[in-house]
Amino acid sequence: MMGWLYENQARWVDAKDPTGIFSQYAQTLGFLPSAFNACLSNEALEDALIEQRDQLSTLYKVRGWPTTVLRQGNAVKHYVGTNKKAILTDMEKDIKDFEKKQQLGIKAK
Repeated sequence: MMGWLYENQARWVDAKDPTGIFSQYAQTLGFLPSAFNACLSNEALEDALIEQRDQLSTLYKVRGWPTTVLRQGNAVKHYVGTNKKAILTDMEKDIKDFEKKQQLGIKAK
């Protein structure tokens, strides 16, 4: 479902109430409407997700949205923005640099 959310973001991001769009997609995945609605009304789950988001945002120093985090050894690099092509290009360069350093015996910082 996460892949669909990102791929179809233009359909729901500006919707006044995207719940109907999400509900329809959940049904195409085989979720019963009652199960989908139970998930939406589960306050304990919502609280746990918010807590986890806050903890991970602090841990990975997320400063903007969306943020992609690449972890290589002990090094952590953040890529912020919506330009997927630019982010992937930067990530590929950083991965190649990391691999070169590993081959030379240089540890990631």
